[in-house]
Amino acid sequence: MSQPTPLSLPALTPFTNVAAGHEGVLVDDSGEVVVKPCTTAEVAFYEAAHASHPAFAAYMPTLLGTLTLSPEGTSLPEAQSQATQAQDQGSPQAFGKHLSTNLSIVLSNATRGFHRPSILDLKLGSQLHDEQASPEKRARLEQVARETTSGSLGFRIAGMRVWRKDTASYGVFDKWYGRGFSAATVRQGFDDFFAGAGEPEVRKWLAERLRAEVEGFQRALEGEESRMIGASLLFVYEGDMDVLMRALEEEASSSGKEQEARQDDSDGDDGDEGSISETTKPRISVMKVIDFAHAQWTPGLGPDENCLQGIRNVVRILDQIIEGSSASNQTIPLSGQGDDFSGKESLKPKCT
Repeated sequence: MSQPTPLSLPALTPFTNVAAGHEGVLVDDSGEVVVKPCTTAEVAFYEAAHASHPAFAAYMPTLLGTLTLSPEGTSLPEAQSQATQAQDQGSPQAFGKHLSTNLSIVLSNATRGFHRPSILDLKLGSQLHDEQASPEKRARLEQVARETTSGSLGFRIAGMRVWRKDTASYGVFDKWYGRGFSAATVRQGFDDFFAGAGEPEVRKWLAERLRAEVEGFQRALEGEESRMIGASLLFVYEGDMDVLMRALEEEASSSGKEQEARQDDSDGDDGDEGSISETTKPRISVMKVIDFAHAQWTPGLGPDENCLQGIRNVVRILDQIIEGSSASNQTIPLSGQGDDFSGKESLKPKCT
């Protein structure tokens, strides 16, 4: 395995476009990269993915390098302490505890280019602990799985931030919100996430885009032999509807220019003047797979059914949204068993 590239970054500040996960995540002053505490196993998984598993790596943030605290000390601990405070939304342990490590991974920022990103973190798997977990941790995580949709559906809502036009602020839904759902009621969480998109047709259209990416990752994962304990699907869409509509118009215009460029190319023109680079395209929505602290490549063991169960159920719920079935009238059966909890009151987010 090659050594990670050491990086020197400018000032780092707390990263607030985060819906769940461990404390201490930072962002550089350009907003292009994020820095988060990690394990050596996570770095190794990223490196192997980018080197040998391109179909899988296409759905991961880009690995840019690592940062290691020097014995003399740097400004990183203070910045991570500030990030911990910034990410504390008032609920008891709304985020995971700060990792005890002096190693941080540097990744591309999935929310870069969004004006008001609405973010949903879906924790995958019904088995939430790896083989190295202590008996106490194993028992605690098994209880979490039994009491949430992790056990019944293979995923649970770990948290989300939804831009609300009516209040010009974010609705913040922490991990306790997600743990309150059952298999019968979890669709409401997806409705709360897409509620920031306004009109039903826009919500369906965004769900279609995200579904296509989830299904693409599903195919990639089915072709790999890996085990990912604690990995998440990260959904992001542009929450500012005015910006979203402009982005759609720009995307349509860019598509037209690309089609003209391809036609020019077929006529013998090199097409340089008409081509549109990937980096100039508007950000409308994106799906990424994140959190690989307990992930490994496992040749000979077959696909990761622990994660695939959750992914297939996420696809089914997105299908319900696309087809217009209501949360109280789910017509597409979910894979997994859940208790009937359809009378649960809607949980209200905090606004920031």
